[in-house]
Amino acid sequence: MIEKTYHIITFGCQMNVHDSHWLGRALNARGFFEAPLEDAQVVVVNTCSVREKPEQKVMSTLGRIRQVTGGNPAVLVCVAGCVAQQLGESIFEKESQVRLVAGSDGIGNAPQAIERLLENPAQRLSLLDFTSQYVEREATTEPGVVNGAVAYANIMQGCDNFCAYCIVPFTRGRQKSRSSTAIIDECKALIDNGAREITLLGQNVNAFGQDKSGDGTSFAALLRKVASLPGLERLRYVTPHPKDMGPEDIAAFAELPQLCPRLHLPMQAGSDAVLARMKRRYDSAGFLDLVERLRAAIARLNPQLTTAAREDALQQVRDLGIPALLSANRRFHQLLVTGVPVEVQRGGETLGDFARLIDWVDPSNNEWLAINQFTVKGPHHTRRPDIVLFVNGLPLVVIELKNPADANADIWKAFEQLQTYKAQTPDLFQYNEVLVISDGSDARMGSLSADAERFMQWRTIDGIALDPLGEFNELETLIRGVLAPALLLDYLRYFVLFEDDGGLVKKIAGYHQFHAVRAAIQQVIAASRPGGAAATKGKGGVVWHTQGSGKSITMTCFAARVMQATAMENPTIVVITDRNDLDGQLFGVFSLAQDLLREQPVQAHTRQDLRARLANRPSGGIVFATIQKFMPGEDEDAFPLLSDRSNIVVIADEAHRTQYGFEAKLKQRIQERLANASGARFSSGEVSWKRSKDSASLDTAQLLKDHPEMAQTYQITKPGSRRFLVQP
Repeated sequence: MIEKTYHIITFGCQMNVHDSHWLGRALNARGFFEAPLEDAQVVVVNTCSVREKPEQKVMSTLGRIRQVTGGNPAVLVCVAGCVAQQLGESIFEKESQVRLVAGSDGIGNAPQAIERLLENPAQRLSLLDFTSQYVEREATTEPGVVNGAVAYANIMQGCDNFCAYCIVPFTRGRQKSRSSTAIIDECKALIDNGAREITLLGQNVNAFGQDKSGDGTSFAALLRKVASLPGLERLRYVTPHPKDMGPEDIAAFAELPQLCPRLHLPMQAGSDAVLARMKRRYDSAGFLDLVERLRAAIARLNPQLTTAAREDALQQVRDLGIPALLSANRRFHQLLVTGVPVEVQRGGETLGDFARLIDWVDPSNNEWLAINQFTVKGPHHTRRPDIVLFVNGLPLVVIELKNPADANADIWKAFEQLQTYKAQTPDLFQYNEVLVISDGSDARMGSLSADAERFMQWRTIDGIALDPLGEFNELETLIRGVLAPALLLDYLRYFVLFEDDGGLVKKIAGYHQFHAVRAAIQQVIAASRPGGAAATKGKGGVVWHTQGSGKSITMTCFAARVMQATAMENPTIVVITDRNDLDGQLFGVFSLAQDLLREQPVQAHTRQDLRARLANRPSGGIVFATIQKFMPGEDEDAFPLLSDRSNIVVIADEAHRTQYGFEAKLKQRIQERLANASGARFSSGEVSWKRSKDSASLDTAQLLKDHPEMAQTYQITKPGSRRFLVQP
């Protein structure tokens, strides 16, 4: 134990986290220093009552503290927050080390109480009384900017809704709105301290000002005041209540550019009877409205279709008709990307058409919705994933979160939870594109079929800086780096692929693949333009991959992206490798990704076959060939022109080898073994030599043992021959 040190353990919501940050700053101002649990003189457990088995978790945590500290009575343990408010002084009887119990309103006086208790080791204190007004806490020397440029500000405390299942009014008290002047002053201080994004916190934020503590400022008016502060770039708030969401609150999204256009709107059930028993004071219309949102989106995006065609498209999406989850997911992804096939009557004829589910070009033409604790009813179970992201009413992203303060609920518990959800509520996951897991600091994303090993970090926002928000802000980096509307649409359209090689697998690109392709596309478009700068014309660039980092997926996604780029005018892709085994391997990868490529790749088997496939092709196509097939013929002195088109895109795998020439590798390897051989000759892809009496012999068996790849790439003309022929 080190004197004047503290350690805070936090359970629960953002308001609890905010309370803990404030308490830490208040203790710092009194000369305390944060320390590991084993070294701390003061240990605070800030608790939450709305998580599963809250009392058991608190008592378990107190037991762990006693174990780590050896039950040292000199260590002051404080229990604060909702469980403290709920259990009160009974905690003293359960754990002897606890000498301070501070409820939801009492935490504001906790710093003074801690100092008093350290001076009086035999004393215990409880701070459990609710206040009738919002009591301002002491200002700290460092305003609470917690994550780089991100900060939080309380605007209210408590709740007056008294939902049947909820303990918040009893543990947080009745609703008390904070003075709008105090809120604005705090937000100004946060901005002066570097904040560029502020989240307003409260149990029911859009009821702000509706209690006797209010100063006449409505929630919408408060949003406008905060948004007008110089230096603020983004404004968020949590959590609103559906019944209090008024027209002015909704209008703020259109009127305030600083207000993040995303609404966190809780929904607890889809049954009116259940909602009534919950005393939520709204009905299932909000739940059922999701289908209507999809119907409206289809109509908005497909004005050319008849009502019957649009209803047919809706029915196809709602009922995919495939029992196997991954196969159904593949079918949905096809419908999402290419559109839903429908029939329309035009001019007395029945014609085929496609109904778009998403506007891929203009993200703002889609409806975006994030729902916390969305209820899904399966055949035998009802489950509530933490967050579901909807686009036009389609649940495309599922996010499962775990409490970072719970040592037994890490990120892999979130992964296991998703596996349970998939088994028990498969209907939701038929439409899933991306799964996200996080414990607050660590975050991973993966596909529907991915095992834990394939859930990967997303480490960049702009494709340049790695971990721009710090190593403990992986979730926010992921959200901003791939779940932002424009980025997510690009990702879903070009970076999700299915492979079926006897077993169906869904793969999604990593951050390095995503940004490599996006950068390469820009370069290739610029390089292909007739009349472009000499420095760039015809040269796209180089993408460097380490072994095992997924270059095949990068190449496949790039091919799909470039083939659908309007500026490329339906290009032809030529994939070049330097040996037959690599050519076959890569061809197999592309062949398995036809859903993404929308094209069946072909292999050029001979030099003549390659020339024929390129000479008369006006557009399109994916052609595979080894570099040796580009060699001039025996009767040719120069390389012939294979095509004069500017929109043929060449992808060279193992580019560091293919750029050395047709014979360079062979010469290097053979010359090492022919150092003393006389009459060595290299021509037309063939190597031969004469053996003189005084020359060293070539041990062919040893050569192939040292370089086994030569057995695949080069062939001996006949047994015992001293000739090696480069395969065309």
